[in-house]
Amino acid sequence: MPRPLPPIPGQAVPRPLPPVPGQAAPRPLPPIPGQAVPRPLPPVPGQAAPRPLPPIPVPNADPNVPALEQSPQIGTPAGEELAEIGKDLAAGVRGEGRATRLDIAFAVADLIALVIDAPTHGNWHAYAGSQGLQALGRGLAARYKVGNVKVRANPWFVANGHDERESPDTQTYLRNRDLKTFSGAVVSFAGNLGEFVTAGVNTSGTVQHLSAAVSTSGHLLGIRAIARSYKNTATIARWCDAIIKMKSMKLGERTLQIVADVLPIPIADQVVNIAAVAAALGYKVGLSELCYATAIEIHWRAFQEQVIAGSAARNRLKVGPATQIFHEIFTRRALTAALGSYDVAKLIREPAGWMALGDKLVQA
Repeated sequence: MPRPLPPIPGQAVPRPLPPVPGQAAPRPLPPIPGQAVPRPLPPVPGQAAPRPLPPIPVPNADPNVPALEQSPQIGTPAGEELAEIGKDLAAGVRGEGRATRLDIAFAVADLIALVIDAPTHGNWHAYAGSQGLQALGRGLAARYKVGNVKVRANPWFVANGHDERESPDTQTYLRNRDLKTFSGAVVSFAGNLGEFVTAGVNTSGTVQHLSAAVSTSGHLLGIRAIARSYKNTATIARWCDAIIKMKSMKLGERTLQIVADVLPIPIADQVVNIAAVAAALGYKVGLSELCYATAIEIHWRAFQEQVIAGSAARNRLKVGPATQIFHEIFTRRALTAALGSYDVAKLIREPAGWMALGDKLVQA
């Protein structure tokens, strides 16, 4: 026999009509002759009776609150997930870009050599000898690292499932960076040897540091222009302020190196050199982790901009502020412009691209 339909929520239940005066109440219909009354089915032999289903467990349930009043939580709560990502970010930048034992050893050797050269007016050429040892040491280190370049995916890429790809362009960049550092040491050493015939002026070092200063100045102008375009966006402004601070300190270091290279006065030359060595070491010790933390954020944001823009964008390197910052930092100027341009779009798409950006912020 069909069951009556349940009432519609919010609709009033109709009241039964009153009986018509003088009319007898209807009697129930008699059963149909010959039709048996349905009996319940007997249980299947050997089959156990079904047990009631257990209650659904509620994660993080409060025993003092009734179960029906507790909201079920599916997966990891957002707060816990963000906390885990924060730990990964902190672990990712810890120690990145800091002065290595080799950097500290070379800086100490330079300082000792400069102190020795000061009272002898450079006649012992201790600083030139220190630069030669640095060139040899960095060459051996670069040779070791050529086949031992390890990279790590951006923590934001890992958290969002974009860490499966390899990062060959990032590895190539870091490998070439070590070779570039070795080349710079050789150029500086050659300039120190050339001071014997150039009246105390390090010509090759001057050209090298002047080119780097021009490049850094160009980066400062470019980042300041981006900051003005997005001055109402707090995150972009924070990134630009951090990069401007880093690049300004780097420009100051390059200026000291240029002065030391062109100054032919022995004692003054040593004093400026000491200041330049201390500035370079202090920059790595104090700002390296800030550089890499900023690189992680910019890299993830630039990747999102590239995904949103897709292949329809006419200029993929101008689609958003993070991409513009990434492109500006990797723009080659002065002497390095002859080496061609970086494939910035590939570095952005690679999970470890943040390491290339962080290195670029620390080193150049």
